[in-house]
Amino acid sequence: MISSAEWCASKTPLASFQANASYTFRPRLWLSAGWTHYTGGRTTVDSVRKSDWQDNDRYGVTPLDSLIDAAVAQVRRQPGRHDPDRV
Repeated sequence: MISSAEWCASKTPLASFQANASYTFRPRLWLSAGWTHYTGGRTTVDSVRKSDWQDNDRYGVTPLDSLIDAAVAQVRRQPGRHDPDRV
């Protein structure tokens, strides 16, 4: 059994970037869109770099025609990418 004093671990920061926009066509009719990108988070244990780099995007669109006050529909896409060969 290996005690925690016998190994060393570190992790690179996980950065995120975000952009959002909305447009009002007329009162009670609008559209919004957003995008977020996450990157980083690789771990190293005992000077061995692990294959756990994160590189993900999330984006979505929300249209609203509020003829009915509770009528909101969202469309989202989250393609996840994991790149074990990224340096």
